[in-house]
Amino acid sequence: MWEEAIKVVDDAVEALRRLPLIVHLDGAKSIAILGDVHGYDEVVDRFEQLVDEFSIDKAVMLGDYVDRGPNSSQTIVKVLSLASSEPNRFVPLRGDHEDPRMNEGYGFYEEVLYMQATDLFSHVVEAYQHLPVAAVGLGAFLVHGGVPCADCARPDVPISLSNVELQYSGVKGTRRYLELADDVLFQMLWNDPNGDAEYFEPNPRGPGIYYYGRLAWSSFLRENGLDLIIRGHEVVDGAFAIRHDGRPVGTLKCNEWRSRREVSGGVITVFSSRYHGGRAGALIVDSDGLILKCL
Repeated sequence: MWEEAIKVVDDAVEALRRLPLIVHLDGAKSIAILGDVHGYDEVVDRFEQLVDEFSIDKAVMLGDYVDRGPNSSQTIVKVLSLASSEPNRFVPLRGDHEDPRMNEGYGFYEEVLYMQATDLFSHVVEAYQHLPVAAVGLGAFLVHGGVPCADCARPDVPISLSNVELQYSGVKGTRRYLELADDVLFQMLWNDPNGDAEYFEPNPRGPGIYYYGRLAWSSFLRENGLDLIIRGHEVVDGAFAIRHDGRPVGTLKCNEWRSRREVSGGVITVFSSRYHGGRAGALIVDSDGLILKCL
């Protein structure tokens, strides 16, 4: 029953093996970004249409494809199908819900048990091990959670992405990566921005998870020659932006263009699921500005 879906997942695993831990979107003139989907497969369909409609060079999906929503199996298969059929265009990143332990508590595993799709689940878990943790393009850092602390005892020392690649690239594709046993990679999926904080503060999500403040993300961007963070992980109404100084730009409106200067040095959260009852958003970014498209 699930043979065709398993074949799609296995083909995607082969394509994902070839991607580095941090994908560099060199040469891209436009990037479309999809936030958390959480089991709403029609959002993935609409995102694919958007990418084609606007002739987008690169399309990055920020993770959390499964759990909470009604169709996790269909959603993850569609995401992985895009990764295998157009590997030079669609880049799926890993979120905190691309983790079998999370799936056992938030719905995906219960869904596959009900649908008698445990074979599919085991192949999807293998795909989790090969999803990149982040992407960089058009001066933006694209990640599910955000900025980790290189040394939490010295929060003013920013982490270098080149050092992350050097230290952790060999971890991708291993059990260690699946289990997020390395603090830096774990925080990249789990940390949240807080414009009222300066560097890093404890986060109620749990041990080892932090809020990163305005000085933390500003020094991270300078260290890595970037000017914007685009991430998912939090429920917002489509997209919510914070300025470089921690002050909110606020919720972005559908089809409203914003200049890069307005958001430079800041953080934008994108959310693309429907389970919260709000808008599902996707960002289109180029060198001049960005626009929120409501899916």
